[in-house]
Amino acid sequence: MKHFFQDNKAFIISSLTGILVLSYFLMFYSKTELHIAVNEQHTPYFDFFFKYLTHLGDALVTYILVVILLFEKYRLALLLMVSNLIETVFVQGIKNSFTSYRPKKYFEEFVPDYTLYLVPDVKVHSYMSFPSGHTATAIVMFFFLAIWLAKGKPLVQVLFFLVAFVTAFSRVYLSQHFFIDVCAGIFFGLISVMLGYWWIMGIKSAKLDGKLSFKKS
Repeated sequence: MKHFFQDNKAFIISSLTGILVLSYFLMFYSKTELHIAVNEQHTPYFDFFFKYLTHLGDALVTYILVVILLFEKYRLALLLMVSNLIETVFVQGIKNSFTSYRPKKYFEEFVPDYTLYLVPDVKVHSYMSFPSGHTATAIVMFFFLAIWLAKGKPLVQVLFFLVAFVTAFSRVYLSQHFFIDVCAGIFFGLISVMLGYWWIMGIKSAKLDGKLSFKKS
């Protein structure tokens, strides 16, 4: 694991910095104040951009990549799949443990004097806000891409994190989550990949280093 942290420190440090920055704002501002600050910045361009960018956090995108990876190396496909499953257990376990209102329901109940702007044609959910599953899934996918494609390339790793972070921000912009949900999502996504890497890379099996092929043996 020592080489793992060394090879991927740019993505890890970027993620921890993101968590610290969000935590700083959450210490001095309420989640209501932070959400209103974002909600008042809507433009037609950003509505369109975030409406579609947010799908990078869909589990379907991750599993499409898993299928593609079967033709690259089984171990890579298994690493991504297991990391995503660990993240799902973390996130869904917490979501189902207690009731947490998403912004739309929260504002209806506790801040009725403020009317949230909601992006047209986006289905906004009301419950199971904490933590953000889309954020965790995006972190898992882009952390994996950093491990696979950007080993020892700090600038590329930072770029991968920034794409994941903007995807996470889209959840706040679309009023699907609060910043505290996103902060937790980054943490659980990061931890899930570390656990998945420790598990899958520790399996000594030559079969895992094979791949699917349409060529006849």
